[in-house]
Amino acid sequence: MATSRARRALREPLVQLLLAGVLLFGADHLVDRADAADAIVVDEDALVRFLQYRHRAFDAPRFRERLDALSGEELAALADEYVEEEALVRKGRALGLDRNDYVARRRLVTQMEYLLEAESGQDAGPITDAEVARYYARHRDTLATGSRYDLRHVYLRQAPGSVGVDVLARLRAGANWRALGDRFAYEREWRDAAEDRLADTFGAEFAEALETLPVGIWSGPVTSKWGAHFVILDERTSGSMPTVELAAPGIRDAIARERVRVAKDRKIAGVLAEYDIVYDDTVRRKSGR
Repeated sequence: MATSRARRALREPLVQLLLAGVLLFGADHLVDRADAADAIVVDEDALVRFLQYRHRAFDAPRFRERLDALSGEELAALADEYVEEEALVRKGRALGLDRNDYVARRRLVTQMEYLLEAESGQDAGPITDAEVARYYARHRDTLATGSRYDLRHVYLRQAPGSVGVDVLARLRAGANWRALGDRFAYEREWRDAAEDRLADTFGAEFAEALETLPVGIWSGPVTSKWGAHFVILDERTSGSMPTVELAAPGIRDAIARERVRVAKDRKIAGVLAEYDIVYDDTVRRKSGR
């Protein structure tokens, strides 16, 4: 009986109208939710974030100013680039490409590191003169500038022997130095060359030997990682220690970088603390974790 009453009620026009309204409302609601999930919203905040990631620098006010300065055509091009990238990212995630792709994992790690670095840089306060002075005192060896040289050299691939004696004699007699010796892969004449650059090219032993060579006379042989050289120093400028005032800009940059590194490491440790790290017995025994 109840079933027959329900059937009669369903035949009523008013009931049918109400049911149709409910179905239409439900369908519209589902469509709205689907539209929201599929929508790519292009607003100022999205474009500012896009610019920051593109330039690998997190300074929202600066990039907001840059966005405001774009012409209409430039803004349209930027918006198109953002939409294309966002659509491809969403499609890739929908296909599961980010789950087992190590490159995608590394990109996520890189993004997190950029975010943590940006936060770390914003957390830092001003660098004081006292900090600069302490850094200067602790890093005198690295702040000191090495000697610089103007030099020419004649290269011999093999051990000099009697040939070397003859070459040196001819050089001191005024022979054309460019016409002597073997072909060398790098420059044969160096101007205002830093000691560390010469050490990189010829080796530390060669660079150290230059400190004791006389200026203005052909000397040698001087051993390098390539062979033997006869060298004339045209000028030698001894290294020096810059004053704290001259070194201050570089010191402040170094302190700022170190602050960011320490703060970033601290933030990464905080992220790790959110997880239970479980090592299996083999890894734990061997690594001591």
